[in-house]
Amino acid sequence: MQYTYEVNGQSGVAMSKKSRYTSYKEWLGKGDIEGQLKKGLEKSGVPLELRAMKVLLENEYQCSSFRYLDTETRKYRDIDIIASKTHKLSFNIDGCNVVFNITILGECKHSYNLDFLAFETKDRHFPTFPVVFTGKSMLGASYREFVFPLVIRKIAETDVSFNLKWQDNFQDKKTHKACEKLTSCFSYLYDRRLKRTRVDFDQYRLLFGKSWGEFLSKGHSVREKQILQRKIGEFAEANKQLISQIHYFPIEIGFPLMIIDENRGLIKIEYDEENASIKNFKDVGYGIYPYVSEFADRYDNILGQYFAFPIVICNLAYLKACIETLNNGLEKMIDYAKKLLHNNPHAIIEEICERIFTYEKE
Repeated sequence: MQYTYEVNGQSGVAMSKKSRYTSYKEWLGKGDIEGQLKKGLEKSGVPLELRAMKVLLENEYQCSSFRYLDTETRKYRDIDIIASKTHKLSFNIDGCNVVFNITILGECKHSYNLDFLAFETKDRHFPTFPVVFTGKSMLGASYREFVFPLVIRKIAETDVSFNLKWQDNFQDKKTHKACEKLTSCFSYLYDRRLKRTRVDFDQYRLLFGKSWGEFLSKGHSVREKQILQRKIGEFAEANKQLISQIHYFPIEIGFPLMIIDENRGLIKIEYDEENASIKNFKDVGYGIYPYVSEFADRYDNILGQYFAFPIVICNLAYLKACIETLNNGLEKMIDYAKKLLHNNPHAIIEEICERIFTYEKE
């Protein structure tokens, strides 16, 4: 026996208790039930995650899920995707193998009814992109190397298909939630990587000798740290031969990525500034969104003196093109680092010394 029901204005059909299936064997294989299940399970977001992972795997990333400690709730939460690979353009400088390790953190946001309408900003200054875990001084102004079809000023999530009068239209709830998770997760991952790097680099203490003793006093002030960093540079310049004893140096880079369903658009709102009116809409597929968290002061490890944490937003159908954009920017970053280290290989020594000594009391 069946009966109809209505929830939030939507009707459906359910079975009475007496006629419910007593076993999965009774419904499995019935097209009407399977179709409803498939449609419902899409809303869980898991199929979107799996499709996104497939594209990343095809681009030589290793993928899994990831758990991080949320700074607001102090509870562990899941992020949908962590993808990593070593870039093929890693190189060797004076016997030191310089390796570029890439990490993508992805959060998938499925929506059955919302398209993502985006106002553009002409501001192309987003210096906290990408996240650099190690090797920042060797990469220059990295963000300039990345050319996106859209830099997003504001997102307006809108139910265009069913209800333009819906009260929740033109807000950014899904975007905000995903971007906040990615910001928090990257901050957590940054601290983890920093601790690991200190342990990995600590093996080089013995190479640098006793001359560092005078710089290891407790409680350095900002002024003293500046002096310390200058001395590090002088020490590295005077001991260039140490590079031959450093056989491996990782430069680690991270990209935050919000992925939306292939059936939901990231649509650029083309605005006519002269006439102060919206003139058109254009499907761009992906872009970068300098997201500002209300908890920005908690994330100074990844933000430094800035407020915005730029996050790539991408329609799944455009993910391959988005990865190509990231890769083009990476290749320019690697070329910059290669030229810099060719002219100044002891910059690696400086980075190691700063990691060991400058920040060890923080």
